[in-house]
Amino acid sequence: MGAHDADNNLSAAVRSVIHKVAASGAENGPREIPLCKVYVTDINPEDASNLLRILSRILPLSDGLSHLKRIRRVPCISTPKGFTLEVVLCREETWLHRGQHTTKELSRFQYEARLATVPAAAPLSKDELKKWGEYWPLIYKPGREQHTPLTPIELRRMFIHANYVHDKSKEVAQGNSPVVATLVHPESNAIVAESADSSQRATNTKGDKTIPTNSCLAHAVINCVSAFAVPHSESARHRKRGLAISESRYEETGEKKSPLPVDQYLCTGLDCYVSREPCVMCTMALVHSRIRRIIFVAHNNDQLGGLSEAKVHCEVALNHRCEAYFLPVLAVHCDK
Repeated sequence: MGAHDADNNLSAAVRSVIHKVAASGAENGPREIPLCKVYVTDINPEDASNLLRILSRILPLSDGLSHLKRIRRVPCISTPKGFTLEVVLCREETWLHRGQHTTKELSRFQYEARLATVPAAAPLSKDELKKWGEYWPLIYKPGREQHTPLTPIELRRMFIHANYVHDKSKEVAQGNSPVVATLVHPESNAIVAESADSSQRATNTKGDKTIPTNSCLAHAVINCVSAFAVPHSESARHRKRGLAISESRYEETGEKKSPLPVDQYLCTGLDCYVSREPCVMCTMALVHSRIRRIIFVAHNNDQLGGLSEAKVHCEVALNHRCEAYFLPVLAVHCDK
C-alpha cells in the first residue's frame, strides 16, 4: 500500500470517529421552550428613550435576560400613532427584591407593572427564533458554524496533533493530572506553545522537608495560553507605546521563530489540542483568548466538561465562539 493510500485510510479512519461538539439543542434536535416570568409595562412611545436610559442603569438585563429585546411594539388603534410599546422591566424575583427601590424613579412614567411569560434562554437556530419569538422578540446571534466537512489534510493533521498530546500526557509529572495542551498555528502546522498540568507541585524548604504546594489555576490549558501570551505581551506593549519591537529573544534562546506576529498575545486563528476535555475555567480562557478551534482526546470525568456539558464555546451571550471536536485517537488506532 502506497503513502497516498495510507493517508486516505487515515483520513477515513479519523472522519469515522471524530465528533463535533455542537451547541446544546440547535444541532441535536428541537428543544422545549424554557420559560420564565418577567415584569413588563406599557409606555408611551414619547417616553421610550428616557425610560430605557433609566432602566439600563437601575434594572439592566444582565440576569440571564440579555437575549430579550427590551422593548416591543403592540398594535393599538386607540392611540394616535396606532401602537403602544411594552418594555421588559426585570425578572419576577428581581422585582420582588428591588422593585420598591426603583418605584420612585419610574413613577413619573405612570407605569403599571404586570407579569408576562418570556423565553428563559437564547434561541440557537432560526427555527427557535421564529417559534420562541411568539412569546417576546428575541436577539439571535447565529454561531460561526463551519458546515463544510473537514478536508483530508485537516483530518490527518488533527490526528497527528491529538495523538501527540495523548502521548505526551503519559509523561506528566507524578501527582499532576495527566493533561497536556498545545497551541497550533493551522496554516503552518507549527506548535507555538505547549504546557502540561502543574496544579500539584512540590516545593523544597529548609532541610529535607518537602511541602506540597497546590495551584488551582495551573491547568494545562491555562499554562499553555500563558506560555504563548507572556512573550508576546511585552512586544504588544512596546508597539502600543510606539517603541521598537525586538525579535532578538528567538536568537538569544535558540527558539524557532513563530509564524505569528511577534506582538500577537491572543490566540486568534490558533487551534488548541488537549489530551482531556478542558474544564469550564479553561474553556472560558480559550474563548476569551479568541481560539479558533478546540480538539480534545478524552472526556473529563473529574470535572464539568466546558465543551460537551457547559457548552461554553457556543454560548450566545459571549462575543466569541469557536468550534470544538472530540477526537478519540485510540479509536483511530483500532480502526487502522
